[in-house]
Amino acid sequence: MGNFEQSVFISYAWTGESEEIVNQIDQSLQKRGLKIIRDKRELGYKGSIKKFMERIGHGNCVIVVVSDKYLRSQNCMFELVEIAENQQFRDRIFPVVLGDANIYEPMKRLEYIKYWETKREELAEGIKSVDPANLQGLRDDIDNYDRFRDKISGLTSLLKDMNTLTPEMHRNSDFNDLYQAIDNRMHQQGLNIEELKTVLEDAFTNKDDPRITQVQKAFGEIQQMQQTQQTLYEWKELHNALDDIITSFAPFSSEINRADRKNEIPSITSLRDLWYAVSEKIDALLDFASKVDRIGKRYKEENDNITGEIWAVKISNLRTDINLQLALDKKSRFDATVNRSVSIVDKSMLHVGIKPHWWKKLVEHSNEFNHAVANQMHYADKKLREKATELYSISMSVFGSEK
Repeated sequence: MGNFEQSVFISYAWTGESEEIVNQIDQSLQKRGLKIIRDKRELGYKGSIKKFMERIGHGNCVIVVVSDKYLRSQNCMFELVEIAENQQFRDRIFPVVLGDANIYEPMKRLEYIKYWETKREELAEGIKSVDPANLQGLRDDIDNYDRFRDKISGLTSLLKDMNTLTPEMHRNSDFNDLYQAIDNRMHQQGLNIEELKTVLEDAFTNKDDPRITQVQKAFGEIQQMQQTQQTLYEWKELHNALDDIITSFAPFSSEINRADRKNEIPSITSLRDLWYAVSEKIDALLDFASKVDRIGKRYKEENDNITGEIWAVKISNLRTDINLQLALDKKSRFDATVNRSVSIVDKSMLHVGIKPHWWKKLVEHSNEFNHAVANQMHYADKKLREKATELYSISMSVFGSEK
């Protein structure tokens, strides 16, 4: 398990409905015995805001009250990205989504990407007129704007996929569902096997006692079981991420194949809208791939160099290929330098079966993408079955077979 702090943190934007519901959550959960950590109570005069935000990022249970202001706040986004980069994001966060958080429509989510892109461009332009010796801290801000812009699509896509209930539903139940989910998370945390093993070994006064060897063997198998569980968890998360991509890709693929059969070219705008939904799921997959510990090399993007497991690199490269044909950049943003309008000549040529080069490449890459994701899903399912069988065998060795 990760080395996460066990208290319950709340990440939220100050003022308005957000602070009002946080006060209600705070009161409701504390009376049930949970220790709630929030900045206004914990962060003393002159305390480090950054260190506190990093502490939230390592929290085992973090209530995230998502609002429009939250998704446009530098401090709030820093906390959200810190949580995500410390693994098990979906398991560790407990979202409450307010009505003004525009995370359910692709074009609305796109506005948040543009917001952080604009903030980054404004600051980058502003520092050009300043002596580099006087830019302490500003380059960190630019780096953070880059992080927020690159992560917000995948994170909001994941949040919208979770049944977070409405604020009113939470209030009507006195936040009981929220409490139960946090309580379950806290009770699911594993033992510190090394610490328990040491305690048991120290309990034997005779260090030559043969039972020490038995204890060591048993705990070795338990550690192996934990490691297999963690590997199984990562294969399961990969399966889920690929399943999300397959589901979102189906409408895009269907429209491409329909139009190609009929020698038509659909509206490029409609194709982009369908592809944005797929691209968001790819963001979530690559974010997961950047944090894996047990199923391969972590995915990394450094300038134009991409490294990682072949499935992550392949899907990333195919997205870039499809983006190019749709006149989008690597992040699936509109690229005005590329023309993808369908001319009268193109339409005339289509009638005799001659298709524009970019359209033929789009069909080709779309089919290749479909096969690549399907093949990786098949492989992930195979590894899931293998690890489940391995986990069963180890558990039988540790706990004994059923009679």
